[in-house]
Amino acid sequence: MNQRTDQDRLNNAIRNAQCRARKVITANKWTYFVTLTFADAKTRENYQQCVNQMKEINKLMKSLGYSFFYTIGLNKDKQGYHVHGLILQSMKGLRPLSGEVQKNIVHIKTAGRCFEFPVLDCYGVGWQVFQEITPAEQNLDDYMRIACYILMHFAPMKIHLLEKLHMNYCHLYYPPRSVARSKSRSYCMQGGFRARLYNNINNAAAVVTKCTHSLFADVLKQSGKVEVYKKFGLWYMRVVGEYQVIKALIEIFAEPYELYRRKIVISSSK
Repeated sequence: MNQRTDQDRLNNAIRNAQCRARKVITANKWTYFVTLTFADAKTRENYQQCVNQMKEINKLMKSLGYSFFYTIGLNKDKQGYHVHGLILQSMKGLRPLSGEVQKNIVHIKTAGRCFEFPVLDCYGVGWQVFQEITPAEQNLDDYMRIACYILMHFAPMKIHLLEKLHMNYCHLYYPPRSVARSKSRSYCMQGGFRARLYNNINNAAAVVTKCTHSLFADVLKQSGKVEVYKKFGLWYMRVVGEYQVIKALIEIFAEPYELYRRKIVISSSK
C-alpha cells in the first residue's frame, strides 16, 4: 500500500482548491479584475487582520448589490498580503485612474480601462485598481488566463499559512454564493499526455494539454483560438472555441481519464 506523504497531501489540497476556484472564475462573465492593498502596515502584515478587513469590504459589496470573488495572496517580499478579486456587475461610483498609472499596470490579458473605487478609502484600502475585462464574446479565453494568474498565488500562500502560521485549515479564496460553476473533465490522450476540457456558461471550452501528439495538435489548432506556452518546464497548448466541436475532437483522440484510471487499477490488481 502506498503511503501518502505530507507533501502529497499538501499538493492535493492546493490542486483541489485551484480546480474549484477555476470552475467559478471561468463560468461567469466578470466585468472587473481587482487588485487591492491595505493602507495600514500592521494590517498588511497580519493575515487575520487582512481577513477581518476583507469581511467588512465584502459586506459593503453585498450591500451595494455586487458579487465579489476574492483571494488573499502573499506579497513578493513575503512580508505582507494583498488581494486579487473579480466583480460580476458593472459598478457605479468608479473614478478613472490617470494614464500614467494605467501605463505602469501589468495587464492580465485585458487592455481595459483602470478605475478606483473611492468608497473603499474608508475601509483601510491603500492602492487599488479595478480593471475592465474584455467582453467574453470578443475573447473567450480571458477568464481562463485571469484564472491562471490568480491561481498561481495559491501554492505559495498555502505553504506560507501552513509553515509560518501553522494553519491547517484555511480558505484560499472567497466566492460569492450566487455564481455559476463550470464543469470540467480530464482525458488521457493517445501518447500518454492529458487534456482538460472546460464547459462553462458561455458554451466555450478551454483545453490545456501537454501536447506531444502532432496530429492531434494540428487538428485541434483548426478548431479555435490557440496559445502555446511553457509552464514548470513543460509545453502546453490552450485552445478556445465551441464546446461541442472541441469535445468531439478530443474524444476521437482520447478516452475519459476516469476509465483510464480504472484500467490501471484493474491491471495492477492482477
